[in-house]
Amino acid sequence: MPTLPPELCARIIQYARQVDLLTLCLINKEFNRVAERNLYSEVVLRDAPTALRFSHVLISKEGHRGLYIRRFWFWHEQRRGRTAMLPEHFWMDLQKALSYMSDLEDLTIVDPTLSNTWILNPAHVKFNLVSARLHLAWDA
Repeated sequence: MPTLPPELCARIIQYARQVDLLTLCLINKEFNRVAERNLYSEVVLRDAPTALRFSHVLISKEGHRGLYIRRFWFWHEQRRGRTAMLPEHFWMDLQKALSYMSDLEDLTIVDPTLSNTWILNPAHVKFNLVSARLHLAWDA
């Protein structure tokens, strides 16, 4: 099967809907390379299981997908007025995923328990943020 020139693949992906990017990743290597970059540019996560799976995907292959992420939002929604505590391994995996997002520009993290500020330890994560919305308890 003949392949399309990279410029044409990029043009097709430019006009693709967000929901179609995953399918385009499966067509061939050229589509995968360009579609994956667009797919990961903006990540919005609203629940812990999805965020944990995303962290594992990002950590795999030595985090090369982290370079694509420009906007990352995670907020753990409360269920029926209760704030569920997420286990420490969840926050450790999220911190490791954040460490691969070196070109991150926009960060939103909402932790209703206000107990996980340590994930932004500058020894582990280094960003080039333009904006940040953080719902975390601040400590020293």
